[in-house]
Amino acid sequence: MNRALSKLSYRFRKLMPPLGFHGLKVRLSGAHVSWGVWKRVTRGDYEKPELDALMALLKPEDRLLELGCGMGLVSGTVAKKYPLLQVQTYEANPSLLPVIHELHKMNDIRNVSVNNAVLVNSKTSGLRDFYLHKSFAESSLVPPSITAVSTIQVDET
Repeated sequence: MNRALSKLSYRFRKLMPPLGFHGLKVRLSGAHVSWGVWKRVTRGDYEKPELDALMALLKPEDRLLELGCGMGLVSGTVAKKYPLLQVQTYEANPSLLPVIHELHKMNDIRNVSVNNAVLVNSKTSGLRDFYLHKSFAESSLVPPSITAVSTIQVDET
């Protein structure tokens, strides 16, 4: 698809039916879908290295743990291909849960367990701040960085 047509399609994505992605039907109409994600999904190369590795390594009876499942495309793709596979996913961004559940429902995926939590290397559990970004891929436990720093002279009084 040429760039102008692709940009136009992205702009009107809310009116488009679900698209095909590695055997899945995927709705890309939400605000969570950035231009970069849109391009990669429509080209079929979204998370390509990860999907290629999983498809080469997984066996149908394996168990898979995915941390930060985003829209659920990686776990959804392998779960659809391997219905006996047991998939456990964790996604910290609560606004992505309806997106993931819709993907599973549209594609009759029943072998994925979705958890809204963050796994950390700590002996204590509890609540943590999770910083949401317009692009879900940039959300993080790490506070947003300062875009500019200025050094000024400090005088003693």
